[in-house]
Amino acid sequence: MERSFVISNQRDRVLAAVADVVAVKGFSAMTVEDVISLSGVSRRTFYDLFTDKREALFAAYEAATEQTMTAVAEAFVSSTYWPHQVRLGLKAFFGFLSNDFAIARMGFMEIPLAGPEGEERHLQRRTGFEVFLAPGEAMAGRPIPPMVPKTVGGGIFELAYARVVRNRVEELPGLVPAALYHCLAPYLGVEVAVREASFAEREL
Repeated sequence: MERSFVISNQRDRVLAAVADVVAVKGFSAMTVEDVISLSGVSRRTFYDLFTDKREALFAAYEAATEQTMTAVAEAFVSSTYWPHQVRLGLKAFFGFLSNDFAIARMGFMEIPLAGPEGEERHLQRRTGFEVFLAPGEAMAGRPIPPMVPKTVGGGIFELAYARVVRNRVEELPGLVPAALYHCLAPYLGVEVAVREASFAEREL
C-alpha cells in the first residue's frame, strides 16, 4: 500500500477509537493509551498524527460533524420544496445520530467540556444549522427577526441533547415531527407547520 493510504487508514482508526472511548469514559478520563489500544496503532504513530488527546478529540469531532452535515445536505437537496427539504434534512440528522451513539455523545456532551476551544467549536456547529433555514425567509415573504434562526437551531439541538444525555438515542428519529413544526411555524405559520408535521408523523 502507498504510504498516504496507510496514514489515512491509521488516522481514521484513531478518530473512530477516540469517539468510542470518549463515549464510554468521557474526555477527562480518556488516555492516549486507551486510544492506541483500541485503534491498534503505535504510540509513535499517534504522536505523528496528533500532539495530544485534545487535538485528536477535535479532529474526531470535525470528521464526525462533516459526515453528519454531508448526510443532512444530501437529504436536503433531494427536494426542491423547502418544507420537504427541512423534513428530509431533519430525518437525516436524527437518523445519523441515532445510528452512532459514540458520535452523538461526543458531539453533544464531551466537546463542550474540552475547554474554551471545545465550547467554541460546539457553538459554531450549532449555528451551522441555520443555513438550512435561510430559504424560509423567501417563502415567508416578510422579514424574519435575526434571532429566529438561532432560536430554532438551538431548539433542535436541545431536543437532541435531551435524548443523548439520557442514552436514548434510539428515540431521536421520533423527534422529526416536533422539530419540523419548530422550524416551519416562524416562517410559514401554524397551519402549514401542523400540516407538514402531521405528514412527518405518518412517516414514522
